[in-house]
Amino acid sequence: METLGDVLARERRSDDPAARDEAGGSPVGEAGTGAAYSYHDLLTTAWKTANFFRGRGVHEGATVAVVEDPAVPAVLSFLGAAQLGAVTRFDPPGEVEADLLVGPGDAVLDYDLPPGATRVA
Repeated sequence: METLGDVLARERRSDDPAARDEAGGSPVGEAGTGAAYSYHDLLTTAWKTANFFRGRGVHEGATVAVVEDPAVPAVLSFLGAAQLGAVTRFDPPGEVEADLLVGPGDAVLDYDLPPGATRVA
């Protein structure tokens, strides 16, 4: 594997575990149990994340800021943004120049964004 496209290739989908969400925010298994994402779920959700971000104006050269969160959705945000050629900035300062801010729940309300930027919780 040499590129992100290789990592996210359709033929990599399987039921093998790809990531574990210690916070339990996984679509596979029960919340709070450290459920795992299979490669199928991780890859499919990364593609869906990219499509969702595209609909929110993320494009090549855009910036996606990801609030510090030790859960798989932060990784999915990075993978989705990278597929679109966007830059990802983790653990941004309170005032951030970003086109899209992603984070858990009310945490996204603690940030000052430029006009036209979008928050996704």
